[in-house]
Amino acid sequence: MGAVGKKRSAERVEEATESFRKVLDSLTNEASASGKRLSLWARAPKPRPIYEVADLYAERAATPKKKPQTHVEVTPVAPSLFYASKDYTRADGSSDPHPFISEWQERAVRRKVERIAAKARRSTGGAVHEEPYREFPRQQMAFEWGDEWETKQRDERQDTHRPSTMRFFSAEDHGTGRRKFIASTYEEFWRRYSAPELYDRRHHYELIREGTACYLYYDLEYATSANPGVDGVAATDALVELTLEDLATHEGVVGADGAPLRPNQCVMELQSTKPTKFSRHLVFRTPGVAFANAAHAGHFVRRLFDRIVKERDTDPRCEACFVHKEDEGGGDGGGERTTPFVDLGVYTRNRAFRLYLSSKSGKKVRLLPTHRLWRPPGVTAPATQADETMFYSSLLCNVEQGARLISYEGVGQQSSYIGGRQLQGYGVMTAEQATVDRGDRPRGVTDGVMPCPDTAAFICRDFDEWSPPGCSGAEVRTWAAFPDHGVVVMNMHKNRFCENVERAHKSNNVMFVVDFREGAYYQRCHDPECRGHRGCLRPLPSELARDAVALASFAAEEEKTQWTPPSFDDDDDEEAFWSIAAEEDGQPETKGDAWKPPEFADDEADAPFWAEAAALA
Repeated sequence: MGAVGKKRSAERVEEATESFRKVLDSLTNEASASGKRLSLWARAPKPRPIYEVADLYAERAATPKKKPQTHVEVTPVAPSLFYASKDYTRADGSSDPHPFISEWQERAVRRKVERIAAKARRSTGGAVHEEPYREFPRQQMAFEWGDEWETKQRDERQDTHRPSTMRFFSAEDHGTGRRKFIASTYEEFWRRYSAPELYDRRHHYELIREGTACYLYYDLEYATSANPGVDGVAATDALVELTLEDLATHEGVVGADGAPLRPNQCVMELQSTKPTKFSRHLVFRTPGVAFANAAHAGHFVRRLFDRIVKERDTDPRCEACFVHKEDEGGGDGGGERTTPFVDLGVYTRNRAFRLYLSSKSGKKVRLLPTHRLWRPPGVTAPATQADETMFYSSLLCNVEQGARLISYEGVGQQSSYIGGRQLQGYGVMTAEQATVDRGDRPRGVTDGVMPCPDTAAFICRDFDEWSPPGCSGAEVRTWAAFPDHGVVVMNMHKNRFCENVERAHKSNNVMFVVDFREGAYYQRCHDPECRGHRGCLRPLPSELARDAVALASFAAEEEKTQWTPPSFDDDDDEEAFWSIAAEEDGQPETKGDAWKPPEFADDEADAPFWAEAAALA
């Protein structure tokens, strides 16, 4: 688009947003006259806000803790079928011990058993064993149950010799790919996971829970079609050498002889390579040393690659750590390789990392050990055979007790943002859907009901219209609304088209930031490649101003008389982005010194989408 076209486009956006603001002013005046309490940003004229506040919320937006259960209509089951014998045989000849008990009945039975166990515990004062395994539809539900289970174990002192620790996993359904979350101990999980009947049905991932210590890990991959001249094995060896040297030099991780550790002493290599893609997972089981959590491991990896980039011209091993992206056309004649061999986006909060013996849902390539570098002592079984020692050695969070934890000052810290009320939910639910029976805790309009459903519907339609063919069906997966600031962040799924790369991402979704103060919305992206990018401003139709008033009516009891930018120790965006945004949009008219972009203790990309809205408070 030429300069004239850009100017006309900007003028049209400005006209549309100005029309939206006029309608919004009219509606807010009517609402105020009728006695309705509105947020300050909607009641009084404000200078045009900078987009960084909305961007900040986009990067830290919330994933609600629980999804409301929907009412299930139960179809009566004939007694002759319900009480079928356990040796019942299906029509296809396969046996099923409980052929006619559906999932809802199984859940009801489990709840009944739990109530009986709790009653027995209260009446006898004794301890009733509870199986250390449970599956949930939501991650937070698994966390909460696991924490409660651990607390009960400590209180009841059922296992004083070897206290069990609850661990967390996720799994994809073999047929549908639907994800579930698992809370279990390592022992119980392995007992189920190693069952022979699950040979080709394992689609499981280890959850690296936020704040949990872990070993250093790498996810290495590249498309072979774009990199025909790249030797993946040689590149892996070069990266391993550089990593062990850096650990020795900067973190003091050395062997008994004082030299850097050797690969055959601590580096476990697993592969899921196929003809079109080179793929390796590396786990650095450094003796007596681990990282405080995934954020600190990610900081180490990014710092290492900063050094690799600087030494690329002098050290041939550094050159081997870069590849062509799949869409670059690549090849030996495709120019300089610019993409890191390591996926730098796997160090986010509560990251899921594929387990040994598992394949992705719908795929047949399992993650298996190569036995090329370090092999756990005593392991003699073939790579394709399930081995318990291999399983425990491949777990990232199975850190030995008393290990020294590497951490970096300022990494992973999160301080308070602007106060105010925050609403959150899954999808775009109606009030009727959000008030379904949840026991003794009915859900209210502030806990699940989208305050601006028409705006969400418009954005989904508009997104599909300006997306290219093949990218459609956009839906709101989760959302977070901030009534005191006129901002709504919508996390999308089904349509992954990204304005920045002009194509759909393979695994990362996009999100939209709605700024009712501007009467417009724009796109942000979860992919590390699009870090700091903000899509073009797209106006909202004036009829959606009613949604803005509805959002403003959820204002907090106490409001600040003046908007101030948030303060925090670190952020996921680059400092340069804040400076550019301030220049483009103008600085807010605040008292005292002119607005300045926040200063970061470090520049972390560990949480492209902040999963806990409560932490914003």
